[in-house]
Amino acid sequence: MTKKRLFGAACFAALLLGASSAQANIVAVTYSGTVVSGFDQTGLFGPANGNLAGDTYKVVYIFNTSLGITSSTPTASSASGGTSYPAPTPSIKTIVTINGVSVSSNLNGYLDQITGSNDGSSSQQYSSTQYYNAGNVATVNNYAYDLVNTSNLSMPADINTLFFYKVQPGDIQSANVSFSTTDNATGAQLINTFAIADITSVSAPCPVPGAGLAGMAALALAGLYVRTRRV
Repeated sequence: MTKKRLFGAACFAALLLGASSAQANIVAVTYSGTVVSGFDQTGLFGPANGNLAGDTYKVVYIFNTSLGITSSTPTASSASGGTSYPAPTPSIKTIVTINGVSVSSNLNGYLDQITGSNDGSSSQQYSSTQYYNAGNVATVNNYAYDLVNTSNLSMPADINTLFFYKVQPGDIQSANVSFSTTDNATGAQLINTFAIADITSVSAPCPVPGAGLAGMAALALAGLYVRTRRV
């Protein structure tokens, strides 16, 4: 059995056994690439006042796709929510990694969404999160946004589907992250870090099964995969 088939079998079994659990709707989508322009005023990802251009870029979005305002059709699916919506956020965590340094605090909760589409002429995967808080002392406005759209129909409409896609010439892709904190009294920028990146790949691993039998089954199949590799 090939590595790809074994991994697919593990995902299929985990999905079957975890279908009754809300945890089966937890997915992680990863966008990877290279920063083409960016500035790091306070040193979130390296030296203060550093140029982020040329640094490695990765954003991992973890969503519970059963939460928020959800939609699912044969050609598109989505989950959206947050404090700016009349629905809870589907976002669990967003992790931005630039130059090997990860930042995950204050990145979601205000406006969060994950979408997938494949209408027969193009396919798209899009994820974004935003954190906004106009506090008494400072205003925080952080966000992460990643999009890949291709005409070769390589990405699924279902946001819970396993896939890996390498971005091709001619694809539409966009990646932006920003961390901004402003002192309300003086208007000074306490944090001002942003990056614009070229995405080279986007992937969604197997949906995470719930605890108990589903988790044990997935672990057992993963063990089978490891043993097969060693043979």
